[in-house]
Amino acid sequence: SPRSVAQVQRMPGRFEMRHGLDSGPLLDLRREVEASAAFATAVAALGGEAEIVGCSCVVADEDCAAQSWHVDGGHVDASKHAPCHCINIFVPLVDVRRGGGTEFKPGSHFLTRDLARQMLLARVRKTLRPPVVPTLSPGDAVLFDYRVLHRGTKNTSGGPRPVFVLTVAKPWFRDLVNFPRRALFDGGAFDANAG
Repeated sequence: SPRSVAQVQRMPGRFEMRHGLDSGPLLDLRREVEASAAFATAVAALGGEAEIVGCSCVVADEDCAAQSWHVDGGHVDASKHAPCHCINIFVPLVDVRRGGGTEFKPGSHFLTRDLARQMLLARVRKTLRPPVVPTLSPGDAVLFDYRVLHRGTKNTSGGPRPVFVLTVAKPWFRDLVNFPRRALFDGGAFDANAG
């Protein structure tokens, strides 16, 4: 069915698949992540109550270029920094100790509310931290605030580089940009919690 193979091309060579995750090995993986310490940590960081708002698999083809720096979602208050409201849990499905992975700018969630101004202030104050690329094995997990600047690095692994993504948020939060309620390709309702 179209829902089992739907994907979005994020850039040349980088695809995100949101459908077809409600059966087979990816459903098993999702259940493992939901039962993990990583998931419990994300729920605790969100104040003890959270809902899954997204579930996908992102694949970077061999030799796929690095992404531009980006955040997955904005701040809920434009006037001041608020506590975390949404967390991504990334679980690589292949070894990313070699060949890249996801690069993060630690602490950048404090800057992205007003990026240009806050980055300038951080440079002046010398508080910018260098980017990091965690070295992860299949099944490891990395959690990060939705507002953290990050990017997929160039894939030099010699093959496709898939990562399973579970997005968890405070119960009131809805991300209609990344996870719309309706799928455009078939007009049907999309339920991130299917399965």
